[in-house]
Amino acid sequence: MRDINSLHPELRVKCRKFIELCKGQGIDIVITQTMRTKKEQDDLYKIGRREVEGEKVVTNLKYPKSPHCWGLAFDIAIRDGSRISYPIDKLKKAGEIAKTLGLTWGGDFKSFLDMPHIEVEWFSLIKLMDDYGPPAEFIATWTEEDSEVEKIKVIINGKEVQGFLKDGTSFIPARVVAEMLGGKVSWDGLKRTVTITK
Repeated sequence: MRDINSLHPELRVKCRKFIELCKGQGIDIVITQTMRTKKEQDDLYKIGRREVEGEKVVTNLKYPKSPHCWGLAFDIAIRDGSRISYPIDKLKKAGEIAKTLGLTWGGDFKSFLDMPHIEVEWFSLIKLMDDYGPPAEFIATWTEEDSEVEKIKVIINGKEVQGFLKDGTSFIPARVVAEMLGGKVSWDGLKRTVTITK
């Protein structure tokens, strides 16, 4: 499957931004894979093994252990005119661009180098399987609100805080920031006003 709309809503936003940023750097990105079904993952796992000999192994992950099965990864190629290829220099540049968006690039993998692969940074198979069971249960929880914001990390005095980015502006809870910087926060529900004092 190559449809960006099959990705987790948060990753859809980042994938489109990634394509746009790459284009600005003269790299024409082609999305070659997004979500994978059980059959697609199982078929890929067979390549390079007894079931499909004579080819190079393309994945070490059976269903549902790949982030592709959860809609949390996509693969790319580079378009050069009418030709689709995998030039290392452009894949490296694209990988660096992906990392600026808080994504993980397969070119940094230690055990199985996968330069065309990009996934969400927060992917944890154990947590997903514990929390949801099969991928379909996770996918059923997606909402369109997830696509409106991009989760970000904010470091305040060395401590990490969860924030989000929307329409180019960073947001973090006022109380968290104020208290971490030694301030006090009060909330007036009638006036809908937050007051911060030092």
